[in-house]
Amino acid sequence: MNSQSPGENESKSLTLRLVLPVAHHLMEGAGKLNEATQSTLLLGAKNLAVDGSGVRISKHWGIAAENAARAWWGNGPLRNGGRGIQGGNAKLELIGNIVAVTALAAVVVPPLVLDIQTALAKRALKNTCEGCQEALPSTPVEGEPDGRTACPHCGNGSAD
Repeated sequence: MNSQSPGENESKSLTLRLVLPVAHHLMEGAGKLNEATQSTLLLGAKNLAVDGSGVRISKHWGIAAENAARAWWGNGPLRNGGRGIQGGNAKLELIGNIVAVTALAAVVVPPLVLDIQTALAKRALKNTCEGCQEALPSTPVEGEPDGRTACPHCGNGSAD
């Protein structure tokens, strides 16, 4: 049985209809993008940067290279006045989150803008005379039955 009332699906915003079914996947993808961004930045540091003692990080192997790259992102090791591995982890997490949120916004915002444009267009049509397409007054004209508004331009909607 369909529990939706007639017309309920039409009243749901386009954004909700597009985003809600895939929200879990969007968030999962954002997390993976965050991780990929961090891995790419670490790879760049491993290949191009130098550690706190002036040795290229690419000369290190394994966890030593990983920790040196993370410390480089943290503005150097603690002994050299930097923030070390923890500072690097924090900076990498921040950059990864910025990239992920930006990408997520690029997917979610366009349908939201379309929703707003559609709502504004419907509102504009609702406040327009069907006969002459001129704007109707925002308040009903006194003396009109049932609070209807007669078009001041063509008289459409008046009780003849």
